[in-house]
Amino acid sequence: MKKWVLFNYVLIVLLQVVDLVTTDIGVNHLGASEMNPIVSMVVHNVLYFTLFKLGITSILIWAFERCRKRSMKDFKILMIIYYVTMGLVIINNISYILLLLSI
Repeated sequence: MKKWVLFNYVLIVLLQVVDLVTTDIGVNHLGASEMNPIVSMVVHNVLYFTLFKLGITSILIWAFERCRKRSMKDFKILMIIYYVTMGLVIINNISYILLLLSI
């Protein structure tokens, strides 16, 4: 496996960790609400939420690797979509945390 492919998978894990931490801070420490109905079932228990994110991350890496083996072009497009989406989610989490801290 090329180093840049491994880098992408490490980045997936890091983005999921940042999402987990920022969501946990917002929901469990500052009183924010989780808008995703599936995540809202596990977000109040850190262990369950961590296991849920671990499962999601594993499925994502498995799916991305299957895609990469079939089409490098599709893999790159999928990674860009994933990075943009997760970037927006994390920016939203952080901006909401900052809003709650300023109130």
